[in-house]
Amino acid sequence: MTRAEFGAAMSKIDARFASVEGRMDSLRDAVAEMRTDLHEMDASIKTWMLGTVLAILGTMLAAIFGIAQIMKPFQQSVASQPAPIIINIPPSQAAPPAPAQ
Repeated sequence: MTRAEFGAAMSKIDARFASVEGRMDSLRDAVAEMRTDLHEMDASIKTWMLGTVLAILGTMLAAIFGIAQIMKPFQQSVASQPAPIIINIPPSQAAPPAPAQ
């Protein structure tokens, strides 16, 4: 291999390295952009998850409250009369017979 051939081969290698470096720079920018997008999506997902959990909890509490209201015994709104007071008087005993004189 002559000096001229070696120089031509080195210039080709330098051109290829420059091409690879250019692609690496564009890839670095693309990766940085993707990282930003992923970070924004992560924040959005967290917000949606929190909202969904709160909605599920609210629905569960409403259902529990509703079922508790349905299961309560029915109370009459009209005031019922008080129970009558019953006084039991023991029967009077017959008077003992008078002694005979």
